[in-house]
Amino acid sequence: MSYDLQIWSTRPVDLPKALPEPATWRSSGTLWIRNGRNWQLVVGRSDRALPEDIPEEVDTLLPGIAFLTELNLSPITSQGSALRLIVRVGRALSKAAHGVVFDPQTETITTAKGVVRLQPFSSGESASIIALSWWFQSGALAGRDLTELVHRTRVQSAGGTAT
Repeated sequence: MSYDLQIWSTRPVDLPKALPEPATWRSSGTLWIRNGRNWQLVVGRSDRALPEDIPEEVDTLLPGIAFLTELNLSPITSQGSALRLIVRVGRALSKAAHGVVFDPQTETITTAKGVVRLQPFSSGESASIIALSWWFQSGALAGRDLTELVHRTRVQSAGGTAT
């Protein structure tokens, strides 16, 4: 058995560039492997994730999740330094790919420093304004009048009229 971590991210992990101490890793096809005394850490390539496969708690924490990268430390009884290494590698990869680390063994989610996560409203809070903006630097829509794209609609509500 192995100790596993999952990196759920908005972009694929750039291997081996994102790995800590890249010279200590070796490539085996699409896998990156680091061996220690009586343990082995394997990092797989990032696979595109289907929306239904993304754990709900991950999806609500960080919008835009599109990739899964798996880390496996064998055996699960590895020494403390190997366990600290898999956690350090997981954090480095999640930061590099703008993601979170999900630990299936403990069912915990960790965000790396610098990764901004979604802070949902509490049950007593609500949003009073929603603003949408578009801008174009180039392309077919740049410089065109887009007033037909957005229509103002009056909505009659119990408390009054909203625009």
